[in-house]
Amino acid sequence: MQIFLLIILLSFIVLNEFKSTKHVHKGLIDDFKLEDYPYVMCLKILLPNKRVETCTGSLVAELFVLTAAHCVYGKDKKDLKVYQGTRIKSHDSRNVVKMYVHESYNHTSEVMIGDLSILKIEKPFSHIEEYIRVGGSPIDFANNKYLKCIVIGFGIINAEHERFIKQIMVKHGRKACEGYDSVQIIDTWQQYLCEIPNNHKTYEGDSGGPMICNNLQYGVCSFSININGGDMQTVYVFIDYYRKWVNDIIEPEQSTSISAKQKRLKKNKINQKNDAKLIIPHYTLYIISGILWYTM
Repeated sequence: MQIFLLIILLSFIVLNEFKSTKHVHKGLIDDFKLEDYPYVMCLKILLPNKRVETCTGSLVAELFVLTAAHCVYGKDKKDLKVYQGTRIKSHDSRNVVKMYVHESYNHTSEVMIGDLSILKIEKPFSHIEEYIRVGGSPIDFANNKYLKCIVIGFGIINAEHERFIKQIMVKHGRKACEGYDSVQIIDTWQQYLCEIPNNHKTYEGDSGGPMICNNLQYGVCSFSININGGDMQTVYVFIDYYRKWVNDIIEPEQSTSISAKQKRLKKNKINQKNDAKLIIPHYTLYIISGILWYTM
């Protein structure tokens, strides 16, 4: 009977010794839930005149944020801060340690090509375990097919209005964008995804924001076209066109990061085992002593 009681008590102590609870603060990006889109990032950009600009980005890997090149071109990485969600409500930010801008981007050209940038942050957001995967292909738009997608951005940052999330219809093809015969689009339409024109205005802070279709990020918010009648058409960089460039940056460093993470986990497991060996006998002595005293 004493041996049976001893086994039960030991099991109870061991289970409680190593049980942990992970608490994550569930904030809101205004009226949609942050936990639904944990990978949406807000970029705070400090200008030389001490003004602050805002752009949007997406966490596509543990340490990598995808955004628009025109948001960060010519900026110093020390003047960039990356926040999860809006920078007004969130104080959890990361510094940028590396900045990649696509080599074809030209800020003086009237033709917007290569409008992509990848930012490497100093360390992971500890509570984020979900990243948005890049996907999409021109095949998805075959036979003039439209896709229903959502877009997210932090266009106006103030107390009343600090974000938008909107469902849109998206198309791709030679005549998908308004002004398809213009110099800005006629030779580069393969690189774009265009939403069906509407009266929604895209603000500067929405730049770099993700277009999400079929639970994958298809596009990055780039520029808008004004249309007669007051409507606008926002144009997104089609990531598929630049997928090799994105993968060539992320995959090598991601492999190194995973390897280092695996080593840390292995080391932690070894330490936990060693700690367990030291802790369990310590409690065992107290339990055995208590049982012996009780039965005397």
